[in-house]
Amino acid sequence: MDFDTAFGRLIGFEGGVSNNPQDPGGLTKYGISQKAFPNVDIANLTLEQAKAIYKAQYWDAIRADTLPDVLRYVAFDAAVNSGVNRSNVWLQLALSGNPEPYQALARFVGYRLKFMASLSTWSTFGKGWTLRNADILTK
Repeated sequence: MDFDTAFGRLIGFEGGVSNNPQDPGGLTKYGISQKAFPNVDIANLTLEQAKAIYKAQYWDAIRADTLPDVLRYVAFDAAVNSGVNRSNVWLQLALSGNPEPYQALARFVGYRLKFMASLSTWSTFGKGWTLRNADILTK
């Protein structure tokens, strides 16, 4: 999967404007939050600007182009939702012991869901996160 394909898939989950009081990111547009990017004018953010942020801050930061194809999207999506460092840790754990790629994918999703279920925002966002991870495993 290349970046453009991954971005198209991701934006299907991240699109639109949100200012949910339960979301610690605050005002969010296209999945870009004011908290994570305090110097970005979120209200006037364009889709192209969001795409550039995703490419530089997440896709390139995790070196997605160097990952096995089956793991690119899940690592990218996890970097967006849980941070680049956490995504890299889950990737290392998933790949330990040199499993076959789909076993590594299942491990990665397992680590990710366990972490997400521990968050105080699980009751608000858990259903969506579960569906998002299920989508990763079925495509």
